[in-house]
Amino acid sequence: MDIRRTVLLADANEEFRTLVRKIIDEAEEFSVVGSVGDGTEALRLAREEAPDLILMDVVLPGLDGFGVLKQLREQEGKVPKVILISAFCSDSVVSEAVDLGASYFLTKPVEENALLDRMRALFSRGGGTPGGAEKSGDLRHP
Repeated sequence: MDIRRTVLLADANEEFRTLVRKIIDEAEEFSVVGSVGDGTEALRLAREEAPDLILMDVVLPGLDGFGVLKQLREQEGKVPKVILISAFCSDSVVSEAVDLGASYFLTKPVEENALLDRMRALFSRGGGTPGGAEKSGDLRHP
């Protein structure tokens, strides 16, 4: 039986979410269980669907990515792994993301293979390197 890790996408840009979903679907290693454009809805779906991973932007309407991370940390039970993907990047932003429990912070535009590699690394035997931050490129809008 094929068991795929579940992923929730949260980004205000619908085109970006569609592109990331296509990449994930084509990789056939993960299953997208939701795609939302605001933080409040991301938090609701995270609690409802209990995804293994959330791919999320920092800048979201309603509740920003940091607010989602804070509330996820406070919940009981399983807390999903989080990769933040944002064009808004500075040392202080990355530091806050790491402090709040993000596993990786990738800068938009993110390269397709870099994203998939980080996703895979989170679920490998070592679990990846929490708090990794890097600048990548090439995952652009179609």
